[in-house]
Amino acid sequence: IKKSYDFDNISLVPQQNICESRLDTNITSEIIKGIMLNIPLIASNMPSVCDSQFCIKLEQLGSMGVLPRTFSIEFRTSETRKVARNCKWVATSIGIDDSIENVKELINSGANVLFLDVANCYSDYTIEFAKKIKQEFFDIKLVLGDTTHPGIIYRADFVDDLKIGIGTGYVFSTFDVTGFTEGQFSAI
Repeated sequence: IKKSYDFDNISLVPQQNICESRLDTNITSEIIKGIMLNIPLIASNMPSVCDSQFCIKLEQLGSMGVLPRTFSIEFRTSETRKVARNCKWVATSIGIDDSIENVKELINSGANVLFLDVANCYSDYTIEFAKKIKQEFFDIKLVLGDTTHPGIIYRADFVDDLKIGIGTGYVFSTFDVTGFTEGQFSAI
């Protein structure tokens, strides 16, 4: 049986500190291909976490938020427009039930980063849908998720990033409904 570890199971061992102060540490990172963030953090694309105001505030702080896919296309385009008026990077989620027309609407509203958000993206249908999106909108950043399987790297090398993790949060229903999950430390 394969062991699956979460961050509760792991401790990092401190090493010698080479910085005078932790405030001197530069954590700027390329978080998505071509996107550098001063604070390499992307807030979850859940309705209870991200809305347009939070996405705008995160960008001001050097981070990123992602608008959720769980609302109507009209509401999502409205929220996308609000973020686009204030932010360089406008990230919004889509699902496999979204049409190419919905995707086009979000892009026309200002989205330049799309998160294709499904419970387990390591599926033929999801990968093919992602290919269609990337072919039609090649200059848009596309993040594919969620996954924990390393095989996705070979099947989805055309995307700009992968979202790693399945059903590890206490509010996620994936584990309850399917029985599938992976500790986040092991997933990474």
